[in-house]
Amino acid sequence: LLRVPALAEGDRRAAALQALRAEGVGAASGYIPLHRNEALLRESKAIAERLGQPYPELPCPNADTVSRDTMWLPQTYMLGNEEFTHGVADAILKVVRVVGGASA
Repeated sequence: LLRVPALAEGDRRAAALQALRAEGVGAASGYIPLHRNEALLRESKAIAERLGQPYPELPCPNADTVSRDTMWLPQTYMLGNEEFTHGVADAILKVVRVVGGASA
């Protein structure tokens, strides 16, 4: 898991994930925050309704931020040798500099 705040705007993270794949690095966007997960929301609201309770819809700005600027690498990457690890790091730096802008 790594966070790159510069990728939170627009479609930058999606572009970064695509560029990483082109560099041979598999990465994923991770999970939908629980407060945005439609299946969980549907069930939680149904439970609240059955109990005659209001469903609290609270903002979770930190979860929203993390869900926009986080990329997940496969756990097996931690098993790579030093050369492999440096190759992954170099690809990430290259992509973040290009996609995330000069300040990334």
